[in-house]
Amino acid sequence: MTRLSVAQSVLYDAPRTIYFYATSYCNSNCSYCIFRNSNLEMKREHLPLDLLKKVVKESNLLKRTSWVIQGGEIGEHPQAAQIAEFLHLNGHFVTLLTNAIHIPSSIRMLPFVDAITISFDGRRHDIVRGAPGNTESIFEYIKQVREKAINPVDLTLQMTLGPWNTNLDEVIYVKELADEHHVGLRINVASDTGVLGNGNYTQNIEKLAKIEVYFESEGENFTARYLREYVKHLKGERLPCVSTSIYSTILQDGRVLLCQGLDTEEATIGNLHDNRFDDIWNWAMDTRKELRTCNKCGLSCQLMGDIKFDETFYAPES
Repeated sequence: MTRLSVAQSVLYDAPRTIYFYATSYCNSNCSYCIFRNSNLEMKREHLPLDLLKKVVKESNLLKRTSWVIQGGEIGEHPQAAQIAEFLHLNGHFVTLLTNAIHIPSSIRMLPFVDAITISFDGRRHDIVRGAPGNTESIFEYIKQVREKAINPVDLTLQMTLGPWNTNLDEVIYVKELADEHHVGLRINVASDTGVLGNGNYTQNIEKLAKIEVYFESEGENFTARYLREYVKHLKGERLPCVSTSIYSTILQDGRVLLCQGLDTEEATIGNLHDNRFDDIWNWAMDTRKELRTCNKCGLSCQLMGDIKFDETFYAPES
């Protein structure tokens, strides 16, 4: 069987992970933010906690999901800690994705999260993020998490590679900082589709290949595989996209998306203000099957899921 036929034969009944954009408010001004081009026009809003509770309690499909809560900046949501607490008390694995600019708001969520991912892009981080002093606050935040966490929390730095930092020296700099502070490192390549406003990344194939070799030499085999598949992606050799069955995205206005890589309008399959999550998910079954051949974006949240699926289910014929 081919990779595509295997991918098409497996269609999960429920998503494994929800990417929850609880708010569109943010306290940074990232040059590559997906909302940046529409910042002036975009409606600023928070998804109310009461709606989240209603959605989760009415759903059978969401009972075993893990949640990645983010924004905008999740700490800007006035009910951020209550959101994390509700999901935690209902048995969900909760990952907090934060910029760690405002430490107190993130610390308030600490008792209710299992993992924390902190955005950090290297030496030019504060400039690219439009947030002077952010680098200092990131490592102060890590220190405070270690001092105040009652339960073990997995800490990870997420480095997004773009035109400003796609080089081996910059990656080694961030990797050494991660090692020094005993936190993990996740690499994400900014999308080549224009979704993140960064243009075409085919010019960076050689640089990405060098970074891949580095991670392989460090024993970071999954990161190396991700970068290897991303280079293939740029060349048009793409894995089948299973992300639309593994993940779903909920936005601050209640919209439910099949994925984060497509144009928002194209990816929208319903709105939680109008329908139950289970109905929205099931109505989109045919669309989820059709998108097996998509994989336009190469975003890490999508491609890493495709790699895990490929390693689990696909065995090439001898």
